[in-house]
Amino acid sequence: TGLPAGSTGFSVFATGYVPTSQVATLNCLTVNTVAMATSPSSGQTGGLTTGQFRVILTWGVDPSDLDSHMTGPNADGTRWHVYYSDKNSGSICGLDVDDTTSYGPETITCPATGTGTSLRNGVYRYSVHHYSGNADIGSSGGAVRLEFANGTVYNYTPPASGWVGYDDVWTVFELTVNNGSISVAPVNTIDHGVSAYAVRSPLRAPYGSAENRSLFLNRSK
Repeated sequence: TGLPAGSTGFSVFATGYVPTSQVATLNCLTVNTVAMATSPSSGQTGGLTTGQFRVILTWGVDPSDLDSHMTGPNADGTRWHVYYSDKNSGSICGLDVDDTTSYGPETITCPATGTGTSLRNGVYRYSVHHYSGNADIGSSGGAVRLEFANGTVYNYTPPASGWVGYDDVWTVFELTVNNGSISVAPVNTIDHGVSAYAVRSPLRAPYGSAENRSLFLNRSK
């Protein structure tokens, strides 16, 4: 009680888990429910090890179902695609948790835990798709956290405006791997009217270039 309306920062600390911080927008008209998710710390079951990163998506009660989508490079130049219907595409990344009933979390770990694989050179691109439910991504209380084994953390929140609702896609960030060196760049774009089918079609995207936007625009190849 007594917190002012507007943006407020929260932090969670728990033994055996990575400390987590998040910003949420509070109002005075309704009960404020904030979803936060913590990752096991290194050495714990599910904790990140050297060479891994994890993306964690949380949101509020509505929309009821937001979906995580990660694409990345195959050795032949094509793209694998991790999402709810292909949770371990190419054994590079894995969708650990798929939530369909509000709040999340949804988490993707790269490389997937237990596969013994390494990150391949190229572009890894993460997006959030509004699959079902009312409201929109911008008003969902959504938050994306990108975590690395060395403790580096990036936090992302969706734009406040520019949304239509069902079938919006928020492309959050692009991560580039180059011989062990990793760089992260925010994308933070909104596309509309994107069916789940369109989001699934992996197109070719050479190293160092942004993913073909028709992947998220429901266009033919």
